[in-house]
Amino acid sequence: MAARLQSITTFQMLLIECNAFVNTFEQSHGNLNPPTKSSNIYANIPKGLNAEQMEVTLDRLKKAWTSLYPQAQTTEELKTSLVVWNTLELAKNRIENLKNPPNSFVTIPLDTPKTIPTLPSFDESLSKWADTLKEITFDRQGTYPLLYFLSMDYPCTIFLSRTTYKSAQEAFTAICSNQKKFDAIKDMEKILEAKFTQHADLKKMLLATKDLPLYFFEDTSVKQFWGVDQNKNGQNMLGILLDNLRMTLKN
Repeated sequence: MAARLQSITTFQMLLIECNAFVNTFEQSHGNLNPPTKSSNIYANIPKGLNAEQMEVTLDRLKKAWTSLYPQAQTTEELKTSLVVWNTLELAKNRIENLKNPPNSFVTIPLDTPKTIPTLPSFDESLSKWADTLKEITFDRQGTYPLLYFLSMDYPCTIFLSRTTYKSAQEAFTAICSNQKKFDAIKDMEKILEAKFTQHADLKKMLLATKDLPLYFFEDTSVKQFWGVDQNKNGQNMLGILLDNLRMTLKN
């Protein structure tokens, strides 16, 4: 285990590393799930990696999980991340017991359910993820689920001019179609301000993006006004307005 120092960049790699960790742990200290009958599970521990060495590996895997979890895009990835987390939490408890063995026999049911961990809040996860980024690119589809809140299509009620809309996009479309004269930028500013001030959780999410540049990606051949293309060509007006609002909310 000490030689496995490569960077963990995918959920599959994390699962492989976790399985290797479990195998090494069980070879050194017995099964993670001890037998149901009363027995001293700390007696006759085979020689191998000690608790401190296992703890170093556990810490590395947990850090890898923290960096990967916000990027989960599929049900399978989310399921894998939860399985890994449960396993690591179970190992953490066993390591603590190995470092501080109880004085009496213990009974641990074999079928003790593995609880789903208390996951970081979205703004906490985004804030940690933002620390690893140089910029943030989002789109209408929510390619990265953690950034979908920035999209105009994100479902959230917006109350504006005595009317309730289901999303910022719905509000913008309605305002553009109902006014003979309109200022697209000023109207968008009002809509974004309403969206992020009427929802405290969305405000926290926006502030969690730190001071990173915000780019709205549009996959289209039309000249970009609200966003940019894959080469960052475009005026990126939506990203600029979000950046301006973020600065205002900070103050």
